[in-house]
Amino acid sequence: MTYIFKFLLEDRNAERVGVSEEEAEEFAVGYLEKAVQGGGAEAIHIKADMAFGVDNPKALRLYIEAGEAGSAEAWVSAGVMFYQGLGTEISYISAYRAYEQAAQLGSIEAWKNLASLYYNGHGVVKCVETADKIVNFLNEIDIDSATKNTA
Repeated sequence: MTYIFKFLLEDRNAERVGVSEEEAEEFAVGYLEKAVQGGGAEAIHIKADMAFGVDNPKALRLYIEAGEAGSAEAWVSAGVMFYQGLGTEISYISAYRAYEQAAQLGSIEAWKNLASLYYNGHGVVKCVETADKIVNFLNEIDIDSATKNTA
């Protein structure tokens, strides 16, 4: 889905498939809207990315919706927005909750952000020991991945 959407919106691809740029954009946006209406996490995430920087409160709502539909990456984006106060008030607790959701879905980036929150005491009680445990856990994953990839 993402590939088709991005392909149609990239420069000169409309010409390659024999349609005008306007027709390609209209088709791609319509295709995206259908996927969003169907509850597709990836489509909702793309729509959130399109809103980011233009309408941050809308982007945040869409990132949360995409996260609830199963996108770990969207939860990380929502966490960053809560942490930095983009489209909302700064809320370290909300950032923590968003990163926690993303971590449960397997996001390494979320685990890194959770370690930072524990290290700095943002949204949680400061606990360098917990931050270090997360970092050590992430280092073990990297070592395991490197070992498996070289075999």
